[in-house]
Amino acid sequence: MAYDEVLAGRIRDLIGPDPELTDVPLQITDLSKGHDRDLRTIEDLRNKLGQRRANTADSVVRQGDGSIVRVPGNGTVYINLGTGDQIAEGLTFTVYDRTEGVPALGDSTNDDNLPKGKGSIEVIRVGAGSSECRIVYQDPRQIIQAGDVIANVVYDRNTKYQFFVYGEFDLDQNGITVASDAEIVKRLITQWGGKVTDKINADTDFVVLGKEPQVLIPTKDEQSDPIMVAKAQASQAAFDAYEEVKKQALDYHLPILNQNRFLYYVGYYESAKR
Repeated sequence: MAYDEVLAGRIRDLIGPDPELTDVPLQITDLSKGHDRDLRTIEDLRNKLGQRRANTADSVVRQGDGSIVRVPGNGTVYINLGTGDQIAEGLTFTVYDRTEGVPALGDSTNDDNLPKGKGSIEVIRVGAGSSECRIVYQDPRQIIQAGDVIANVVYDRNTKYQFFVYGEFDLDQNGITVASDAEIVKRLITQWGGKVTDKINADTDFVVLGKEPQVLIPTKDEQSDPIMVAKAQASQAAFDAYEEVKKQALDYHLPILNQNRFLYYVGYYESAKR
């Protein structure tokens, strides 16, 4: 016997026969079918959205924002962005080789093949047609020269990209994640012209994830300690919530940036450590 029919029978047993309930099995079946149709419709819409969504993983991540126009020395360079290009002092960029350009996103959930570039720069003075920048970091094996590409995945002179930030971050790389570092990431995104959203939806462009939560496994002795058991349960809940965010991002076909990949793509990795 079908589950719907069993459920309807139990309802009749509880409240007695009623002429108005003769169609209950059919109503339950119809509702069940309607629910299944709704789920299929949602999945179809998500798939269509993913196919039509602008490919931020390629077109935005790999898009340079400007270039180095002059390298006078003394840790200073000039870029071809200035007044009218929506830039401000404090904006950072990663510098990439002019022939190789900005690297592809790759597996954005780990630290393999990070987009380090030649180094990073920070705008210190905005001019009419160009701006002065200081070199925050330079790979000792690389030479920053005129023509090199600069990029910051948040910055765009014409578009305000939307970011969903989740988790705890370790910006100074001391091995300790803190919730307040997420607020720094959000502030930087807003400061550089992006928008921070409070949930993942069809308008989200990027998901930035902090460090993956570690699940605590109590030892045999600790299993009798209510405090340790509570900590283990809390760590599992944090991990499950983190995985749910990743799943939502994948459902919406959104590029995910882990902490370090995000920091390199915005030219802030070395500044964060300081």
